Amino acid sequence: MVCLSELRKMEVVSADGKLVGLVEDATITDKWNVTGFTINVDKEVAKSLGKKTPLLAGVHLEVGVDQVKAIGDKIILLRPVNELGEHLKKHEGVYHVSRFVKMQVMGTEGKVLGHVQDIQLEPSMWKMPSLAISVEREVMDHMKMKKPLIGRGQLTLSMVHVNSIRDYIMLNTDREGLARLLDSSPVKKQ
Repeated sequence: MVCLSELRKMEVVSADGKLVGLVEDATITDKWNVTGFTINVDKEVAKSLGKKTPLLAGVHLEVGVDQVKAIGDKIILLRPVNELGEHLKKHEGVYHVSRFVKMQVMGTEGKVLGHVQDIQLEPSMWKMPSLAISVEREVMDHMKMKKPLIGRGQLTLSMVHVNSIRDYIMLNTDREGLARLLDSSPVKKQ
């Protein structure tokens, strides 16, 4: 499993060892499936692919997960740079995972439980299985979580417990239900 914060600014390298660009974000469907990555493409590579580079901004293109060979210290693509032109798509009409970061998380009773600190992605299945949530102090007290000396407590919450995401992330449980979940496997206290 890899977190969005680890992926951002990760180098994307073609199969022939050429630096293609840096990861800006991950793209998903409304079913939490990861479809690809938004890459800030290197200007030299963009020119070789026939893409116009804006004066002040970089060229942002989408690479599908079907074009990813491996994710480690770098993301390695399946194809050499000269074959990427048809596999890097225009950056438009996609849901970005980063829009969830700092979004407030609410329980069914309408209380804000915390906010999203990071998002976990599972490359083996290309899913978004869980969210890392920074928990409000009042909620920590209520759930009898150990308080850190600095900052807030954090828990990892499975997407199974997310009812919907619009302007807020709405859980399918309240504070009491979340407290009961802390001892189960899909939720991890930190």
